[in-house]
Amino acid sequence: MSSRTSKLIPIGILAGAFVVRLIFLLQIRNLPFYYHPVLDSEFFHGWASFKQQTGWLDASAPFTEPFYTYVLGFVYSVFRESQTIARVAQCLMGAFTALLIYATARRIYGLLAGVSAGVIFALYGPAVFFSSEINETTLALFLLAVSAYLLVRAASDRPYLNAGFSGLFLGMAFLTRFSAIGAIAAWVLHLLLSKDRKLKRATLGLIIGIALPLVCYQAFLVRGAERTLLPTRIGWQAFLGSGVTGGTTKAPEYEITLGGAQGAFNAFVASDRIDGQRDAQRFARIETGIDVTHVEAHRHWHQRATEDFLSDPGRYLTTYLRKLGIFFGPSEPPANMDLRFVSRYSALLRTHIFSFAVIAPLGLIGLAVCARRQSLFAAVAIPLCAVVVAGCLVTDSEKVMVTPLLSILAGGLIGTVVTGLKKSRIVKATAYVIVVVIAGLLLYQLPRHDMDEARQLVILGDVYGAEAIFEKAEESYNEAIRLAPEMTQAHVSLAALYGNSGRAEQGIEILTAAISGGLDDPRLRIERASLLTMAAKPDEALSELEGLENSHPYEPRLHQLKGLGLLARGDIEGAIGELKNEIGYVGGGFITYSALGRANLELGDYAEAAGYLELALGLNPYNTTVAMQLADSYTGLDQHYKACDVLSRVLGVDPGNMPLRFKLANCYYRAGGMDDALKHFKELNKYDPGNSDIVLNIGTVYAEMDSLDRAIEMWQRALVLDPDNEMAEENLRTAREGYE
Repeated sequence: MSSRTSKLIPIGILAGAFVVRLIFLLQIRNLPFYYHPVLDSEFFHGWASFKQQTGWLDASAPFTEPFYTYVLGFVYSVFRESQTIARVAQCLMGAFTALLIYATARRIYGLLAGVSAGVIFALYGPAVFFSSEINETTLALFLLAVSAYLLVRAASDRPYLNAGFSGLFLGMAFLTRFSAIGAIAAWVLHLLLSKDRKLKRATLGLIIGIALPLVCYQAFLVRGAERTLLPTRIGWQAFLGSGVTGGTTKAPEYEITLGGAQGAFNAFVASDRIDGQRDAQRFARIETGIDVTHVEAHRHWHQRATEDFLSDPGRYLTTYLRKLGIFFGPSEPPANMDLRFVSRYSALLRTHIFSFAVIAPLGLIGLAVCARRQSLFAAVAIPLCAVVVAGCLVTDSEKVMVTPLLSILAGGLIGTVVTGLKKSRIVKATAYVIVVVIAGLLLYQLPRHDMDEARQLVILGDVYGAEAIFEKAEESYNEAIRLAPEMTQAHVSLAALYGNSGRAEQGIEILTAAISGGLDDPRLRIERASLLTMAAKPDEALSELEGLENSHPYEPRLHQLKGLGLLARGDIEGAIGELKNEIGYVGGGFITYSALGRANLELGDYAEAAGYLELALGLNPYNTTVAMQLADSYTGLDQHYKACDVLSRVLGVDPGNMPLRFKLANCYYRAGGMDDALKHFKELNKYDPGNSDIVLNIGTVYAEMDSLDRAIEMWQRALVLDPDNEMAEENLRTAREGYE
């Protein structure tokens, strides 16, 4: 082969892989979750943005593998906080991964194998898909590919240096995605079992390289505070309560049984990383009876996992073995938008050549075929990586973390088959092809769960709902219900959408139909109680909640809705008790704080009311109703200027709000600020010149300012506008008697 051709091949693989990824990016750029990230993407984007604001040296206990967030934050800092730029950078990273796979396979199996491996990864659908996601997978694959290339290169060139740098990149891959731990074991074994003494000695360099980023990061986290290298979510996911391994479940949220000071109780656990972590800390606090940090919660759930495992190891072994399905794992809550779902909107993904059903048999048959040539690397790496990846709770069914190694072995198999055909070893080559085809067909026949697609539709509906595109959201939820009528979350989300768009009765009908259809899930009843509260039916809402407090005593929304129902019924003391329970469990929110403020205001406890209403206004700074109630609380405390300040802030945002301006004018009047009161009453008069009450109040302000002639003029005008205005008539009579 000419030197020119040898240069064009890698350039072609690099450019081709990059172009394919850019095309996919263009095809999905108009999807709602492109600019509105969800699940893992939302977490990574938010944390990278947050770290830029608070400073990168502010080390806190990590919630997930940290390295990708730092890389994403660096991209945001160098360029700008643009998800498009981050995605393009990942497309370039994915293209270089394909190039590295080409180079690795070429070194092990030859040119044809290298080209085949590079092309397979360049066109591999999941790899293309993850290049467009704000997600750590692409970076982890790139680092793993760099490490593998350097490890293979160590066999022929500078073994100590290349092994050391291979370990360095592998350590960074581990900090990007912990499932890379399988590669760590495989790399070390590869060098230790090598016949070359230099490579055996290079094992130390590899280990030092792996340890360096881990030690540096751990030292960075310690810095005088108790920190942990493992993400705090790992502790929660280690708890396998009720037969659940981490997130392995058929529902996007799941119910488990826990134990607290009051005995066993049921709880709903969110599968979302952020909400799930909050639940983990909340339930750890309830179980232990003390306020725990994230790290302490992490330890608590590890201890619970150990105790639970020892009590029934058989159940856990069965569940764990299900996770070790390399080809096909159990259905799980999504961590990202799903490949098959997004392919609806991408012609490229719908027609991509290399799926897992193709690359897996190619790679695994290649493992067996190529075992006689450079066998140690392949024979050790693939099984270890596959097992550990499956064991590390990988949620994507494509098992993307093993695809670089599968691609290398697939390239080796293709090279072997083509070489065999050229050398008239047709029978053997044909046998390889037949085995691959049969394995691929078997994989294609594996069942697809409608539940998986329904989850994605619910996520899509949530995005549409957040963007106020209600028709699209409704369409997504209805499609999810059609695919998986047993999915509680789809019914709940659709009913909540109707409630938020002023169609509470329609939402109640959806939930009633679901319950009548046999869905026995407390969340349906809780949501129906919420909609009944919106529909001003507090008695029906309270009736709906009966009995749930005994089975789900720590469900915060249950207490919130019960408090709102009691408040609407007039049971103020009972409402306050329930709403305070909700605050005790999750810290409260706008609805709870505002309801507590209103309840205390009705009781005449103005100081308590002001405290809660301030919290509510802090969460929703321009809510007119809360601002008025807070002003009433300060008025009750004779803090009139504080009341005026609250009303002024909200009026500055909504200057056309006449009831608010009227209240502010009266507030200034009570505070003795007659100039301000007069200004606002006159402003009201401009908007509504025929309102006799406004003219009456202008006269009253003039009277307080000792401008009695002007006051009389205003009161007379008020009587002209409304001859039955008794207050204006009384003021005029009093003024005339004063003159006499």
